[in-house]
Amino acid sequence: MNLTQLDRIILKNIQWPNDFSEKRFCLWDISRKYNYSIVTVKNRWQAMVSSGFIVSLKVKPNNELFGLRRGVVALKNKHSMIKEEEEFLKRNKYITNTYSLENEEIGIDFLYPSNLDPLEFINKQLEYKFKFNESSYVAIDNNLRCHITRKDLLILRELINQPLLNAKELSSILGIKRTIVAKSLDKMSEGNAFSVDPILNISCVENLIFAIYHAYVKEGSEQKITRDICFSLKDNYLLTKYFIPGRVLILASFNNNEEVESFKQQMSSFDVTKQSLNTIFKTNPQKYFIYEQLLNELIEKHSRNGLNNESNEFSEEEVIQNKKLGKADDV
Repeated sequence: MNLTQLDRIILKNIQWPNDFSEKRFCLWDISRKYNYSIVTVKNRWQAMVSSGFIVSLKVKPNNELFGLRRGVVALKNKHSMIKEEEEFLKRNKYITNTYSLENEEIGIDFLYPSNLDPLEFINKQLEYKFKFNESSYVAIDNNLRCHITRKDLLILRELINQPLLNAKELSSILGIKRTIVAKSLDKMSEGNAFSVDPILNISCVENLIFAIYHAYVKEGSEQKITRDICFSLKDNYLLTKYFIPGRVLILASFNNNEEVESFKQQMSSFDVTKQSLNTIFKTNPQKYFIYEQLLNELIEKHSRNGLNNESNEFSEEEVIQNKKLGKADDV
């Protein structure tokens, strides 16, 4: 498929968090903000899904709820994979994506229990079949900044099942007042309780070049520098990005090699310690989603403990206790 300007607008706004809005957007919000009919926006969304470019839209609860963290690491001296190896990686529920990079490395995006060493854990999960470039490891996580109620978890679970729902639709499905649903979504958005990410298969797009920009920056300056870089990318080419303490990581798209080279020349002006731009040739996104299982377990656990639907919250101690879900015996 060929990606259109509207497709790029949808992608950069549907993700959360982002720099383009103060709240999570659904397709209706995008329609109103950019003056497209809702039919046109929905048709473009469906076209990206039908083509296989958008594998899915994932609402991801904060890993701290489950005692998990997320990381990315590159395989050492691994230039390609045979079909059996790709299938082996897809069967592991803790591996969320793999990438083929221009430096002929394979990158792996994975989850691991926060009380374990990430490289030891992923080595064990992969039965020591691969060697890792340890210096390539990057931790990707946002700290949880709010208390979560059982009602919040029920809303999160419904969003996992149907990520495009708005507050009115969630209210109707769950039987919870719309104002309460809206306040819960605002609280969880501001408190990093969840993110919304389009899972992409870039192999389906014929008219663009995709690349990951990665930089080391001074902690506290991530958002400003990300915005500066997005300005250099002119927003038209930006697909998604992450804020990581001390790091900036952006997935961008370019129309041709000339645009890639032009951006590389601008990179020297960025106020960063170290940076790189790697073209991506292939991704293997996973369709299996571990969070739904973990969220159900967490809701059930606190239902047994007598939490009701109204105001009972998880204390800090309870959040810490939840981390036992990530212990080695459970994985």
